[in-house]
Amino acid sequence: MKITRVEAIAFRNATGVGESLSTLVEVHSDQGLSGISVLPGDLRSQATHAGRLLIGEDARGVLGLHKLLLDALPRGQFDCGISALDVALWDLKAKLLDEPLWRTLGGSRPRVNAHAAVFDPVELSGFRAIKLQVGADDAADMSRLQLVHDVLSGRTRPPVLMVDFQEKLSAKDAVRLTRRLEERFDLTWVEEPAQSWDSAALKYVSDSVRAAVCAGEKLQTTRDFLPHFRERSLDVVEINIAHGGITAALEVANCAFGYELAVVLSAVPGNIHAHLGAAMPYCMSLEIIDAKASGTVFETGVEIVDGWAVAGDRSGLGLEIDRAALNLRALA
Repeated sequence: MKITRVEAIAFRNATGVGESLSTLVEVHSDQGLSGISVLPGDLRSQATHAGRLLIGEDARGVLGLHKLLLDALPRGQFDCGISALDVALWDLKAKLLDEPLWRTLGGSRPRVNAHAAVFDPVELSGFRAIKLQVGADDAADMSRLQLVHDVLSGRTRPPVLMVDFQEKLSAKDAVRLTRRLEERFDLTWVEEPAQSWDSAALKYVSDSVRAAVCAGEKLQTTRDFLPHFRERSLDVVEINIAHGGITAALEVANCAFGYELAVVLSAVPGNIHAHLGAAMPYCMSLEIIDAKASGTVFETGVEIVDGWAVAGDRSGLGLEIDRAALNLRALA
């Protein structure tokens, strides 16, 4: 099955949490099947440039093609484009086998724990685990966490609470705030309490608080995570398939498993990361920003049911594109 063409279309998709800029990447084959991916940002230039290297290659050799792209292109300039192509290639391979991607990847059941990442704890959609952004106002953070705690207490015990500093505080300030929050709440993890690349700072936070330290969504390959594995600076490894693709995500997850570390997966359009979580050796949870995850341009086969992300049985990633809506919302 030879790759004949790569196409990339950037568009604005209206979802339940607002409008977002994304890129649809399609890898076409000589058998009439196409693999697709939808990832954040305008990736047209990166994906089409990198995609030229795939023309004429056998689409079934996804691992080899991922390495081909990494070896041939300058690191840092085409990483997100490579990620989009890798996701589309996996979608194409699963479609060739006429099965959902979670099965192609070796998963045994199509559901994974999910947690909601919310800016304001108003609509919690039946989740049993919630992550809140904190760090701007201590009093407001305490109030919002208490609200979420009270809502979750009626659904599950103990409530599963996480906080996200988004790399906005120094390690010492993150420790100070975490300790204050831990006086009242049992936090499952604190996310990005320091820069993702700063293993020393993350190790300091991990040694100073009761909660686990979670970070890594801005990192890409196993090489990026190695300092954290060696120094034990992370307790939970966060993986983002928009930064590295499915192939790199699986490699990092397997390496983390070797260090007896759990992984969580950052939110992506369509909640397609449910397919990966179902196949990973120790996936603790998936981040969900929009429970429905479908907008005006595409519809997903992944459903959120009672705090679980269920990947379903659609072929490939289970994304269906509304071509008319895509044409209306495509960027020139």
